[in-house]
Amino acid sequence: MGLNFGISGTLFNTNFSISLSAAVDHNGKAQLTLTPEVGASSEKVAAGGFARLMVGGENTTVDSLDGTGVSTSLSAGPVSLSASAPGMQSDGSGLVPEGMVDGFDTKNAVFEAGISAGTKGAELTGTVGHGVSIETTALGDAGRAIGSRLYDLVNKE
Repeated sequence: MGLNFGISGTLFNTNFSISLSAAVDHNGKAQLTLTPEVGASSEKVAAGGFARLMVGGENTTVDSLDGTGVSTSLSAGPVSLSASAPGMQSDGSGLVPEGMVDGFDTKNAVFEAGISAGTKGAELTGTVGHGVSIETTALGDAGRAIGSRLYDLVNKE
């Protein structure tokens, strides 16, 4: 789960955007990820910004935000939606050379919903994320501390 903030511009139906996400996965790993995107847009000219809440699938980790992928987004008025899937690298055994993207991992897709200003239309873009990871147990520690305090309050004699 996390937050994603970005700006987007479209010229001649080509969308360019960049976003910064801050996310924590179910393993307690936190990551900041900077993601530039380029792709096709339904709009000829547009520009704006967005802020969205991010959620992933059952096995999605912050590592899913790294590397190449595909993303589709839709903005209408103040509403902004997006779905992204990380790319899967070829092992070189087929027609696609080793290391090249030969598919997308839809089981580890990331879904986003939030607000936008100025952006409009639908986009299909290619993404290249680069993350800075921070190993942390802060969320688990905070949960245990809150749970312990609540237990003490409820069970006071």
